[in-house]
Amino acid sequence: MSGKWITVAVVSDTLSAQAIYERLTTDGVTARVLSDTELLGTARPCRVQVPEGAEHRARRVLADAQFSDAELEE
Repeated sequence: MSGKWITVAVVSDTLSAQAIYERLTTDGVTARVLSDTELLGTARPCRVQVPEGAEHRARRVLADAQFSDAELEE
């Protein structure tokens, strides 16, 4: 696997990014969240990224995922 990371989701806040990150990692996909803030709940654009070799699996996980309002608002 190369060192390149691919953005699989862009969301407007850290809580949503964290929910996506947790869904991916729970399904065994390595992921990271990039944002210009570390504060949870802050309304800032966040990118969820996965290693290049995991992109297709991550997109399948996200396509199959159904996030509840509660998950995105925790």
